[in-house]
Amino acid sequence: MPSVRARLDFLADIPLYQDEKPYVVLLSVHEKRDPDQRLNNLEWEVHEVRVTDIRGLWDTIDIDRCGFQAIRHKTASLGFDSMPDLHAYQKETEMLLKERYPSSHIVCYELKLRENTRFERDMIDLNDPFLVEGPAKGVHNGGKARSFEAKEILM
Repeated sequence: MPSVRARLDFLADIPLYQDEKPYVVLLSVHEKRDPDQRLNNLEWEVHEVRVTDIRGLWDTIDIDRCGFQAIRHKTASLGFDSMPDLHAYQKETEMLLKERYPSSHIVCYELKLRENTRFERDMIDLNDPFLVEGPAKGVHNGGKARSFEAKEILM
């Protein structure tokens, strides 16, 4: 598959974030909300990047050079219908990372189920381990768009 150009949302590089970390407030359904209170301070900006399919390049992707590692792995558990299924997937993830990277302690503390669908909801239960969320908003790169020197994402 050839590379494609895509417009992706990055967290904006604004002066506010020098003093205030980006945040989202998630209130309990029982909590009274001040209508003047902002529930987030997130500001997004769109950047065009090249997205490259890395299938076939497995051995050239290295965590020390690229900031992530491509690992071939066939999961033993893809069911997400019960708590034992979720725990088995988390344990399998922990074992995979322990085998790959030396560490004294690895914890898969969270698992998010996502669908490529926009949900319109008034309320969600964040304690529901089977909560299905829509696509993540923004690129998760732990930094700013300019931290991609070549403005390229490998998928």
